[in-house]
Amino acid sequence: DGGKQAGWVSHITSCCPLPAPSSPLPPACRTPLEEDFVWRVFTQVTVALKECHRHKDASGKVTPILHRDIKPGNVFLD
Repeated sequence: DGGKQAGWVSHITSCCPLPAPSSPLPPACRTPLEEDFVWRVFTQVTVALKECHRHKDASGKVTPILHRDIKPGNVFLD
């Protein structure tokens, strides 16, 4: 869900069918991540943050996007 009001855009997630990121994973899901996967995710998050900081509005004016509470639990993987 999301919305836009007075120049602000928001995105709100109301439901996540997976266990909460802060809850312990079941034993079958506790496999280590491949290093190349970790670097790919890290790179994508870094590029996304850079783009948020360089965001331009329709007139071309730099208007950085506010980001809050960036942590591993708030990075959704598909």
